[in-house]
Amino acid sequence: MHPEMKDLSLQLTCTAANEAALGDDGFALLAPYGDQANLFTLANPGPFRAAFPTAEYFEEGGLTKVRGIQRITAANSAPVAQAFDSLTSRVKRWFRGTPIYKGHPDMPGAAGDTTELGLVARFEARADGQYGQPVFNAAGANALSGSAKLYFSPRYEFTPTGMEAGKIVFEPTAFISTGLTPFPNLAADAANAAITAAQPPNTTMNKSLLLVALAAAGVAPSSDADEHIIAAVRQLGDRANTNATAANEKTSLAAKVSQLEAEIAALRTTAANEAATFRDGQIAAAIQDGRITAAQKPQFEALFKADAANAALVLNGLPRTIKTADRAGAASNAATVQATAANETPEGFVETYKSALAVAGTTKEQALLKATAANAAGYKAWLAASPQPKLSV
Repeated sequence: MHPEMKDLSLQLTCTAANEAALGDDGFALLAPYGDQANLFTLANPGPFRAAFPTAEYFEEGGLTKVRGIQRITAANSAPVAQAFDSLTSRVKRWFRGTPIYKGHPDMPGAAGDTTELGLVARFEARADGQYGQPVFNAAGANALSGSAKLYFSPRYEFTPTGMEAGKIVFEPTAFISTGLTPFPNLAADAANAAITAAQPPNTTMNKSLLLVALAAAGVAPSSDADEHIIAAVRQLGDRANTNATAANEKTSLAAKVSQLEAEIAALRTTAANEAATFRDGQIAAAIQDGRITAAQKPQFEALFKADAANAALVLNGLPRTIKTADRAGAASNAATVQATAANETPEGFVETYKSALAVAGTTKEQALLKATAANAAGYKAWLAASPQPKLSV
């Protein structure tokens, strides 16, 4: 390895995105093994030019870029999986998984909606590729319920390991995060375009097409944030204004801006209402079965406001403190409590999942989300189980 390679690590988005579909064990394919062409933007090109003087560099938009090969293999994926499970890595993540976002707002220099849609709780290097076990929160469930087909787009730290056919070969050394995107095969900005949670059926598709059209017109937004998309549309409208023959195009773009602004406002209101409903339901259930007291309600409302996903995990992990003997009709309630305890096991969660999947028209992903909401304690036990009962029916 070249002595300067240790200083050449890059955070890059994997070009081989895969459909957001779960297997019976709750894992999804994040990245298959193989070589993929990729275009790398170099914030500091000097060390790269020194280490690889014959690589294919070019300037675009004031930035230096280089064509390279993204290489993911069983051999280089094994240490990535080991690092993910290491104590040092887990401590850095506060013993949580790696986040799932809309697109890639955590890329260096990027902007956009940094709301977490959930976490990748487990990461494994298997025979045919890298797999992760996603755990979605309410925002992630809303995103998956839209009409657009979504794909996992993992982000890694890559390190150059050599040259082949005039291109730098980059290999992964750490798994950082995952983006959900409807654009698995488009390059550059379009490849990281945002998805919008809880969007009406036609809205997601219209926004996706708008992002592609803006990129083709040379005014792609600097990020997938809503305000940046609106700014890009206005920029295109201003450019059209300089040409008398583009009057009709300007009118159409102005209408699109107004429509998009209204849609964004409606989506924000819907998301806020759904978050409040989810929070109130979780807290009410915790008070009812004695996990918290009514006096603790404001404390947990504040926790949900700061981090809804972790607040729900905390609530679901608290023990029930109400004794059946303290209530009227304790004898009649004892059987119900016993049945609930059996349901809150790994096997009980599998049965909850099977019942949800048995409903006509329900996909595996939808069944898993419904089962998680209906039997949160069983889901937590299932995640911690080893061996983990399979969800196959």
